[in-house]
Amino acid sequence: MKLESLCAWEIGELVNSKQISPTQVVTYFLDRIEKINKKVNAFVYVKADYALEKARELEERLSRGEYCGEFAGVPFGLKDFLPNKKGWQSSHGGVACLVATDQGNSVFCEAMEKAGGIAIGKTNAPAYGFRGTTDNLMYGPTSTPFNPKYNSGGSSGGSAAAVSAGLVPISEGGDAGGSIRIPAGFCNLFGFKAGVGTIPSVCRPDAWSATHPLCFNGALTKCVKDAAILLNYMSYEDVRDPFSLPKKHNFAKEFEINPWSARQSDSSNQHAPQSLSLQGLTLQNRPLQGISPQSLTLQDRPPKETATQKYQPLKIAFTQDFGIFEVEDQVRATVQKAARRFSDLGCIVEEYKFDFKQTAFEIASQWCKGITIDCALELNHLKEEGIDLLGDHSKDFPEEFIYWKSIVDRLGIEDLYRFNLTRTEILDQFEKAFADYDLIISPVSCIAAIENRNDKNTKGPDFINGKKVEPLIGWTQTFLANFPGYPAASIPAGFSKEGVPIGLQLIAPRHEDLRLLQAARLYEEAFDWKKFYPDL
Repeated sequence: MKLESLCAWEIGELVNSKQISPTQVVTYFLDRIEKINKKVNAFVYVKADYALEKARELEERLSRGEYCGEFAGVPFGLKDFLPNKKGWQSSHGGVACLVATDQGNSVFCEAMEKAGGIAIGKTNAPAYGFRGTTDNLMYGPTSTPFNPKYNSGGSSGGSAAAVSAGLVPISEGGDAGGSIRIPAGFCNLFGFKAGVGTIPSVCRPDAWSATHPLCFNGALTKCVKDAAILLNYMSYEDVRDPFSLPKKHNFAKEFEINPWSARQSDSSNQHAPQSLSLQGLTLQNRPLQGISPQSLTLQDRPPKETATQKYQPLKIAFTQDFGIFEVEDQVRATVQKAARRFSDLGCIVEEYKFDFKQTAFEIASQWCKGITIDCALELNHLKEEGIDLLGDHSKDFPEEFIYWKSIVDRLGIEDLYRFNLTRTEILDQFEKAFADYDLIISPVSCIAAIENRNDKNTKGPDFINGKKVEPLIGWTQTFLANFPGYPAASIPAGFSKEGVPIGLQLIAPRHEDLRLLQAARLYEEAFDWKKFYPDL
């Protein structure tokens, strides 16, 4: 049995049924990390003794007949960025002068441990998570397991490479502009970013510090089911987060329901199945297939009179570029093929034209300003206390961070006003689309692959198709969803000529996390991307 080919929930079932012991599972993955990690540079350190101790504790519980959770015995990685495991060490993404002991646990860590998971080590990330690639001055670049010449994406690139390479079945991510979705795209994973309010984000001393743009804790997984189970643990109301909402779904059960083929509509429904035209290609929609009746509640199941059944299919707005991004031709072709998979499933997929007044470069620059604010405040407050990290340890920081901090330090009230105008335009553009569509789909990245540099400062391109782009995040299409806080995900679309995976982005309306998971589940049934992982 190759444990690395299994999803986290499958390993949990084997452990709970005592077909394999937690110690065997942990030992197996520790051995893989020892043999393979050097090829991709996913883990920056591993806590083998700790993981084995926790595995033995779990075995004692199992011997007493306890059920130990859906992820029983599953080793997981933690992102070496913000504090996320009390007593462990973090480096803020490879910034030597910021290395410190974690004072608390992340929501992800607590959720995984409640589900029976076992923390095994920390994964690589860029400084402050401040780019869509993974590289830093302490640990160097992380590669996609599909072609080690190319970057894994970021900022949760260490976690993505770890899961894709089979070093752990699930690993932590954080997403403030695509940091879960970008590496998921480059590593053939499902990368889910929850919407605002679904997962609490407790920040102090400033409770609103994770909101410009909105930042989210989450995970990189091989399958949708793992993400749904995890969300069931991570989703709860925490009054310390001003945006936190009460939990309203059992994501672990409801994500398998197909509400579109089961839902009736009247004869006047404007969303009735119709043909799809994508740049000259016409396909006839069909009712969705492959959903088990056992996965539906009684009220959701279709009536017996199927001859008169009318379907209200999922209606999807498809865009290649949001009207503002430059996109490589091979990305366009691969993502268009992925969009047709939704059409084959009976969904209505229509090209949609956005009408942004600002350019992609302008919006990306606003993102860089917003994401730098809290980092700059932290350093400035330390300086007021006599600790001048940027002055005394400037070589520990990438030049791009120093540049954007200098910009942020000079911001005035008009600059903050313009930041919110950008956020408002994005909100209005998306809400206009969501008035007529259930989901928006687009490429995750505008480019197919990013070659690792040898200077420990890998970033994206300065130009695409001869047009200037912002190199830290502006070559992606993910950061738009973080300004208003929509649920979003990356699902595998196919492969580039470089052999690097390409991701398809799904974006759902506010508070419709379940809808996104259900749509991803339908796609997963039609395109099983798990069979494509490399044998390392």
